[in-house]
Amino acid sequence: MNTRVLTPQQLVAEISSRLQAPSSKQSKRRPEDRLDGVVELLYKQRRYFWIGIYVVAGDRLVQQSFRGPKPLWHAFAAGQANVGTVWQSGKMKVVPDISKDQNYCKFFGEVKSEIIVPIKRAGRVVGVIDVESDRPNAFAYADQVLLRRVAMQLARFFTADGRLLLRKLREAVSNHRVTEAANQQKLQPASERPEPARRAAGAAPRA
Repeated sequence: MNTRVLTPQQLVAEISSRLQAPSSKQSKRRPEDRLDGVVELLYKQRRYFWIGIYVVAGDRLVQQSFRGPKPLWHAFAAGQANVGTVWQSGKMKVVPDISKDQNYCKFFGEVKSEIIVPIKRAGRVVGVIDVESDRPNAFAYADQVLLRRVAMQLARFFTADGRLLLRKLREAVSNHRVTEAANQQKLQPASERPEPARRAAGAAPRA
């Protein structure tokens, strides 16, 4: 059975519906599931090669939902690659030919063009939409308008039900950093550890 192709206006309306708070019958539908539904819809309807939503968690831009081949990286710093650049600048970026863009982080050999759209809440970037195509110059004005409108819907979502998701991601990144720092301290010789760490490990403090 063929999927009915939606117009851009219908797509935005359907995305708005999918992002709304679930009814009592759908009470187990988590914010993460709603983002997955948005990505799935755009991936199938627009026939993108790859699409992902990244959200800001502390000083990292973390991948939350995607469709397409599995990427090698799942997080970026501000200014790193095109997604990090758009996070930093707050401006949409269209790359008609990725072979001419030095900032493109090459995940897949098939990709020929890319578009990255910021998701802004109260003027602050809280995430980005990253879309990649296996065709050069694939993102015409219609795609740019559509993805901007989708970004507006996502901004509203992150202002409401999506706030919990943002908080959970920030906490997860923070906890990961604490665990990582603790593991690095364990690998250090006792004499090189900070004073509190040496005491916790049973090392005698220096006189």
